[in-house]
Amino acid sequence: MSNASVLIVEDSEELSTFISELLTASGYTVLPTLSSGEDAVRVAGTSKPDIVLIDVSIGGILDGIESGGRISEDLGIPVIFLSGYTDEKALERAKTKKPSGYLIKPFNRAELKASIEIALYKHRADAGVEGSLSASAAVMSKNVSHAGSASELKELRAEIFRLKTEINEYREIIDSLNRGLNDIRGREDIIFITDNNPAQPEIKSDFRLEFDSE
Repeated sequence: MSNASVLIVEDSEELSTFISELLTASGYTVLPTLSSGEDAVRVAGTSKPDIVLIDVSIGGILDGIESGGRISEDLGIPVIFLSGYTDEKALERAKTKKPSGYLIKPFNRAELKASIEIALYKHRADAGVEGSLSASAAVMSKNVSHAGSASELKELRAEIFRLKTEINEYREIIDSLNRGLNDIRGREDIIFITDNNPAQPEIKSDFRLEFDSE
């Protein structure tokens, strides 16, 4: 990946100059070299380099492995650890930080470039897979949302149909009562008593009790 930006974290000025010259000759953009883990995390967070090369042996509150792990895990920037010796303990600890590479000093230009290109390619491929998974998840979520809306709409339509049915039933009952009332109003032997038309004194209720005799 030509013109990728690289941050070098190395406390040896001679080695950092050597690495910087190799990278520049290979077409990379080299950021100012740092020599502490704390600065590495801070600068990586602000400048967002494409990749970080960090010596595992640098000192400070954060050593090379710890700062490299934070850059890789928290910032999502690929990290290649550099080591001047084959330290099994350092290697095992470095593995837990999931670095994108591990270079043993001394190394040449071809080894350095190959490690960087592989790390960048892997990082880009992983990001592409995660992006595809996120897009698929978003589509599935959208479909589920639409399905939920469709289900709610179906239930709403069913409720509206039920209410319309009940309204029609009530209308039929009211119409039937009105027809019966009109029939009663047409009879001369029936007097309607209302608040505006109270019962006349001469109108008396007629109660009859009849008993069947044995």
